[in-house]
Amino acid sequence: MSGKRISMRKIKEIIRLSEKCSMSRKGIARSCGISKNTVKDYLERYRKSGITFDAIRDMDDQDVYWLLFPEKKEQKSEHERDKIDFVYLFRELKKKSVTLDQLYQEYKASKPNGLGRSQFYYWYQQWLSSTEISMRQQHRGGETCYVDYCEGPVLRVETGEEKKTFMFVMVWGASSYMYAEASYDMTSLMFLMAHVRAFEYFGCVPYILIPDNLKTGVTKPDYYEPDVNRSYCDLANHYGCAVQPARVRKPKDKAKAEAGVKLVEMRVLGGLRNRIYTNLGDLNRDIKETLEKINSTKMQKLDCSRRALFEELDKPKALNLPADRFEYAQWKTLMVNIDYHVDINRSYYSVPYQLRKQKIEARITEQMVELFHKGSRVASHPRLFIKGKYSTDDNHMPSNHQHQERISKPSLIEWAYQKGRCTGQLIERIMAKAKIPEQTFRTCLGIINLDRHYEHGRLNMACKRALHFHVFNYRGVKEILEKGLDRKDWENQEASLFDPGIQHSNIRGQSYYEHVS
Repeated sequence: MSGKRISMRKIKEIIRLSEKCSMSRKGIARSCGISKNTVKDYLERYRKSGITFDAIRDMDDQDVYWLLFPEKKEQKSEHERDKIDFVYLFRELKKKSVTLDQLYQEYKASKPNGLGRSQFYYWYQQWLSSTEISMRQQHRGGETCYVDYCEGPVLRVETGEEKKTFMFVMVWGASSYMYAEASYDMTSLMFLMAHVRAFEYFGCVPYILIPDNLKTGVTKPDYYEPDVNRSYCDLANHYGCAVQPARVRKPKDKAKAEAGVKLVEMRVLGGLRNRIYTNLGDLNRDIKETLEKINSTKMQKLDCSRRALFEELDKPKALNLPADRFEYAQWKTLMVNIDYHVDINRSYYSVPYQLRKQKIEARITEQMVELFHKGSRVASHPRLFIKGKYSTDDNHMPSNHQHQERISKPSLIEWAYQKGRCTGQLIERIMAKAKIPEQTFRTCLGIINLDRHYEHGRLNMACKRALHFHVFNYRGVKEILEKGLDRKDWENQEASLFDPGIQHSNIRGQSYYEHVS
């Protein structure tokens, strides 16, 4: 067959004359003006392709040519494949709103004679399958971060005792950029503050956090609706991101975290295995230095570093850090006591008295205690650090308790003077006679409250009489009012009140005692 390609129209005519007209090769060659060997070659290729002439009629000329000359297609496909920058496609697909079809349209616009759509898709998938497993997931820039733990190195503390550590690992989905640190435990406080330090290291926050089902992060694992720890929700709300825990026993849900943990174990912990540490500060300093090297080293498949990918893909699309740093808060469910206070570490905080004997939730931070009932905040107090101390809001108390709570020496005296000058003077004299003024509060309250039961002004006159006759008790003032002595002209009858009415030499009388000092 001649090296020059004949037109597809003539190829179809050769097949038609053979199939439909049953012409010999010599006749077809004479009719089409080509050699008998060329006719023979095309007819053999046609029979090997397994298609019929009727099917050829509806096919595109290029597709018919690829069926007759598959080796040509493979050669062109591989040649054109080598011209495609698959790393560029991979990185572009991590950007939001970018699809493979859109990238194909751009490719076709720059190379009109390049690969067809199916071949373009095929070779891209082949390239993906040849890369490491952590790259096969499609991650949008700035969208996800994966969180996991692994065992850290053992510390030798000053006492000679060995202490275990745990490695917190966070990995970005699109760029594989990593953060890691060691801690003594995996408590809620350590877990959440590790997130805070990771976000500050990155300088931004992902839209979605995908942790493993740790108790510190997920209270109740569930396939469809996992119950996320309340403190973890607080962190997510503060930074504006969402928490979507990986499914239980589904490691592919967090393949990035698994790969990140493996890398930390091999490159970080492996490199530090022969060093002896006595404190977390030194260990985390060396971990950070090693991570910097890992994040700055070029990856084999992509020919660029994690840091470069992070700066290009993740950081521009991620959430900005809020102005305020997250403050860790612990949540507790508590029962309100009958005295409308709740016990938090042996310190006591009030809530509205209507909530006594009901369950409430307490949010405890380093500085504040906030109390919630059915999702609504009902009280907030500065945190107390002295056991047995009470923090009570007057508005939480019943009216009778509020009245008792407000009692003090100045307030009682002020209240008494509102009833009259003599009432105030009597209360002052009663308090002055006691070593401890608080011991007279009930007596003073009783005298002042007598004003409720008698006409206005009578209490003041009764106190005036009590002052005159040195009556400094509640019962005496009450008796004056009950007997109406405050209404009598007792000031002009002073002598008769003390006159016994009996004249005798042995009775010395009032005049005698006036001169006794």
